[in-house]
Amino acid sequence: MHDPNPHAPTAGQPTAGWTRMVHPTGRPDGPAERDDGLVYLAGLILAALAALAVLMLATTAALAGLAAYALITWRRIRWWPPVLAGGALALLATAALGGPGPALHHHLLAAREIAGAHPGGLADLIAVRAAAWLWAQLPLSVPVGLVAAGFARHRVTHLPASEL
Repeated sequence: MHDPNPHAPTAGQPTAGWTRMVHPTGRPDGPAERDDGLVYLAGLILAALAALAVLMLATTAALAGLAAYALITWRRIRWWPPVLAGGALALLATAALGGPGPALHHHLLAAREIAGAHPGGLADLIAVRAAAWLWAQLPLSVPVGLVAAGFARHRVTHLPASEL
């Protein structure tokens, strides 16, 4: 006899796994056991802390990279001079600061001060120390920004438009 529904699972086929029921809204059924709300909240808090860390530790490099990329694009400079200049500046800054360890220690001044005790409150600490943190990050951020801008320019100029 002919089966009226050819898409129905056969008797021996599993109904879980890769075959899930899809609701009319398009969302598949989730697993039988949902995650705990605290696990979801912990993930959100961790993501927010990671975003704050990137914001505090890479802002200067991102701004230097944007400025370098704008200059490279405007002047139509090839991709490799900023990469070489960034590498040379990184070596020079590392040597001037006493080596890789002290250079990284100097660069992470903001992270150390935020992690430490601040009796006046975090907002007061940021308001007072933000300029010092940016100044401390400059020796390594400018070379990283130059290298990133050079490699970004290389990607834009050496890939076909369909692959960008």
